[in-house]
Amino acid sequence: MKHPYINDKTIKEVSEILRSGDLSLFRGTPDGQGGGYWVQKLEEIIKDTFGVKYAVAMNSATACLHTSLLALGIGKDDKVVVSPYSFVSSASCVLMVGATPVFCDIEDETFCIDVDKLEPSDYKAIIPVDLCGHPADYDKIRKLNIPIIEDSAQAIGGKYKDKYCGTLGDCGIFSFNQSKQVSCGEGGALLTDNEDIYRKARAIRNHGEVSNPDLKMVGYNYRLNEIEACIVYNQILDLDFNIERRRELCHYMTRQLRDIEIIEPPIEKEYHSYYTYFMKYKGKDRDDFQKEMLNKGIYFGSGYVTPLYRYPIFQSEIRLPVVERMWSSEAMVTDLFRYPMTIKDCEQVVEKVKDALSVRMPSM
Repeated sequence: MKHPYINDKTIKEVSEILRSGDLSLFRGTPDGQGGGYWVQKLEEIIKDTFGVKYAVAMNSATACLHTSLLALGIGKDDKVVVSPYSFVSSASCVLMVGATPVFCDIEDETFCIDVDKLEPSDYKAIIPVDLCGHPADYDKIRKLNIPIIEDSAQAIGGKYKDKYCGTLGDCGIFSFNQSKQVSCGEGGALLTDNEDIYRKARAIRNHGEVSNPDLKMVGYNYRLNEIEACIVYNQILDLDFNIERRRELCHYMTRQLRDIEIIEPPIEKEYHSYYTYFMKYKGKDRDDFQKEMLNKGIYFGSGYVTPLYRYPIFQSEIRLPVVERMWSSEAMVTDLFRYPMTIKDCEQVVEKVKDALSVRMPSM
């Protein structure tokens, strides 16, 4: 099926790029840092839409995270606070600069990092994750008084106190990966109001040792091509529709599921952009319930992700109680509820949930 957000206008413009042959206009030189027409146009619409001074389009959110740490001067043996309940690059980026990730437990309701559970230490930065589209608690996070790299890979279009996710720290990052609210297959963007971070990030993206040798920084090939930039640009034009459709579907599901004692739908403390629908299953047979749903053709993943500290690469013996509970027995997540799904489709999901639960608990 055609990607639901790639319209005829986008297809026409991508065709024009292909015919031109200008698939990427970056050059590893001082005057080749800006990229081509569509990369620059994308950065402008990101700045205008989200209200930031600077945006740097890159080829992945992981590249943006790595670049953010480098631009902030984070390096060997520095301690960086990270969420253990996220995609691996939210923490592996810290290893990429030779620093040490320090895992902090999460909130029971939003599943975002809970800095009240953090042991005092000499931390150099924090990478909060706006998990599943819900922002972390930035009022609490700012009290740490350390640089904030906001991982909003899952939260484009979300808001914290009426300010967009991705704009709440010293820098923020978006992902344009295949599954995200805005997607070109692979890609990302770094957002900041700090000119020094911007200048360094722009150079790191494009072989900084030659594109801006005065910075004396090693750079990488983190460049986004023109086709990807064009696709994302056109989707940002329709961002409000995209997010509101997700919210409508997810709110409908929450209304239908909230009276089922054994299910706890997602809580929305701030403006949630619903990358995924993350609910808690309060029974003792979550994995059996998941299998029952799969048998009915409905995917709800159990556990979400393996806690990052359990991966050997992090060499950690830590076990955090809320993360462990979510992973082992409560968390269930699905990305069903987005365009082109309809309310009628949601009704069918609800019926299958109730039917699966009646099998597990015949008294329903």
